[in-house]
Amino acid sequence: IRPARRFNSGRFAPFLLVGALCLGAGLRPGLVCAQVELAAPRPNSDELTRLKHAAEAAPNDPRAWGNYGRALMARDDLEDRLLASKAVRRAIALAPNDVDLRLALADLYFRQGYFTLSRRQLLAALKNDKDSAPSYARLGRLAFRDWCKYQRRGSFEAARKYWQNAARRAPTDSDPWLGLGVLAL
Repeated sequence: IRPARRFNSGRFAPFLLVGALCLGAGLRPGLVCAQVELAAPRPNSDELTRLKHAAEAAPNDPRAWGNYGRALMARDDLEDRLLASKAVRRAIALAPNDVDLRLALADLYFRQGYFTLSRRQLLAALKNDKDSAPSYARLGRLAFRDWCKYQRRGSFEAARKYWQNAARRAPTDSDPWLGLGVLAL
C-alpha cells in the first residue's frame, strides 16, 4: 500500500492566480487569459548608425533622439545604456511633455538601479498625463520593491493604490492585475 500523494498547491499557485484574475475580470475559461509580449529584436550596428545619423541630422527632433535612445536601450550593453541615457534626456529636453519619452527614461533608470530617478520621471509623466496607466503601474512596482526590500511604512498601500489606479485606467492590461494579485497573496 502506497501512501496517498499530497497535492502541492505551491507549484500551481501561479496558475490559480491567473485563473482567479481571469474569472474576476469576467473572462470565460475557454478564452485566452494571458497575453505574451515578444521583445523586439535587438538592433544591429547598421540600424544604430542609421538612427544616430538621423538624430544628428535633425538635432531639434525629439522623435529622432528618442528612437536612437530606445534602440540603444534594446542593446542592453553598459556603454549603450550610457549613450541611451544621454539621447533620451536630450529628447526630453526638446519635448518635456512627452510621456512616452519619460517612461522610456524611467525604465532605463530602473534597469540601472536608479530607483529615485526612475520615480521622478514617472511622477513627471503623471504631471503631463494624469491618466497614464503605465506610469501608475511602474510606480506600483517601485513601491512594492520598497516594501519588499526595506519594509517602508506605507509602501504596501502605495503599491496597492498605484496598481488600482492603473487597473482603472487600463482594465485589459495585465501588469496592474498581477501586482494586485501578488498583494492579495
